[in-house]
Amino acid sequence: MLRGLDGARRRQFLFGPSRTPSVDGWRQTTVAGDSLLESGPDLAVTRAEAGDRELIVLGFILDPSDPSRDNADIARELASVPSLAELPDATARFGGRWAVIARQGAEGVVFTDPAGLRQVHYAFDASGRAWCASQARTLAARLGLPADDEADEFGRSLYFRSYPEAFWPADTTRYRSVRRLLPNHCLDLASGRTARFWPVRPLRPGPVEDPVETVAALLQGTIQAASRRQPLALALSSGWDSRTLLAASRGIAGDLLTFTLDNRAGGVNGLDVRVARRLTGRLGVRHMVVDGRTPERQFVDALQDSVDAPHRYCAGHVSGLLRDLPADRLAVTGNLSELGRSYFQTHHPDLEPTGHGFAAVLNMERSPWAVAAIGRWADEAVPAAARYGHDPVDLFHWEIYAGTWLASGQAEWDMAAETLSPFNCRLILETVLSMDPAERILPANALHHRLMSALWAEVLVEPINPEPARRRAARATKQVAVGLLRRTGMHGRVKRAYLEARSRRMVRD
Repeated sequence: MLRGLDGARRRQFLFGPSRTPSVDGWRQTTVAGDSLLESGPDLAVTRAEAGDRELIVLGFILDPSDPSRDNADIARELASVPSLAELPDATARFGGRWAVIARQGAEGVVFTDPAGLRQVHYAFDASGRAWCASQARTLAARLGLPADDEADEFGRSLYFRSYPEAFWPADTTRYRSVRRLLPNHCLDLASGRTARFWPVRPLRPGPVEDPVETVAALLQGTIQAASRRQPLALALSSGWDSRTLLAASRGIAGDLLTFTLDNRAGGVNGLDVRVARRLTGRLGVRHMVVDGRTPERQFVDALQDSVDAPHRYCAGHVSGLLRDLPADRLAVTGNLSELGRSYFQTHHPDLEPTGHGFAAVLNMERSPWAVAAIGRWADEAVPAAARYGHDPVDLFHWEIYAGTWLASGQAEWDMAAETLSPFNCRLILETVLSMDPAERILPANALHHRLMSALWAEVLVEPINPEPARRRAARATKQVAVGLLRRTGMHGRVKRAYLEARSRRMVRD
């Protein structure tokens, strides 16, 4: 029997101006006298005041420079920042998964951790007052907002039918008047407008100190800080990202649990399990395999009731975690590390930084609604990136891909465990993106190799992402074939046929 099938709702919240009856089992917190925060019992809510400033941190926030500090210490520091406008920049060194609500007089702002992993959706009632919630459906239900016909059509599109981890484009949701707060943006509660707060300065070639040392210290400090809050369980594959985090966990190796999701039925490389077992055995670190192949029926039903647009692909993962992972563990993942490898620049060197160009690499280009949504983001984001010398494709990867796909996935993981991505720290991401791409992209990936060598060189005793010769040859053949199809103008037609076949396979599965 699975534990806790009330699931992700235990880590959700609703914030607004109306004192309506609370969701069953949720706590109520009055904010600045005229607003009410309702939150599930497993969501940490930390409140601090300074003068007429009131600040609330939702979730957990970590200080890698001083792992002993708790949520209350950090909330008090943020409450004392001179102005609301300076708050986002004051969080640059902090890790974790959190959202901040700050009120001062008639003013108020809401913003999230760097990748928006503690999701915030927002909408406005008939009086123009702002409401926020972790789930779009919560706002729609409370405010009586209808589904968007174009969004529903997109939800039936080939993209949604063929992509196991499909997500809504940019700031859209299924509901006509509900938007998602994008990473690097804040919501002004008084005006109802959102504004970008990053980037606001050029990327330097690197800090005065060695960037690898900077990232290594931040990762190590984040993991130390998290381990003081609760025991950790690191998701370990055979890849670069989780191996780097294992190296950063050397100081807590005796208390660390590692786990590998066995999802071979879903196409995951079976070598992940074998490599993780050999590596942890040699290092003396505890390891377990989580069977993520087949979700239990009762879990699938509970997931449908708990989160927006749940994915069949993730259901097995989360069901396995809920069944096998110790309930007291904080799940740690290597997500967001891939942002530094410039995936889209490497695999799509001719990517056009427009709504259509960005939509095409996500396989959304056949939906005018999706192209328009991403286009609205690009019209603002591309000039903002150019203004400070940033690569707009990096910003796309951060805000539209990682900050949307990953955030929705972690909302599903909430069903089983709270999740930490240690790379979700603005100072880490800024430092990595400031480095020469040649140092951080595959196949050499010097950044991750240097990080592991500096933190715990013994993690390199096992190969990283080993690949059988047959699979390596198939991948090379695919790359050649894709290049040929692009040159002959046949790529779009063949891609559509492939996606149609994949959608039929997903229905069968």
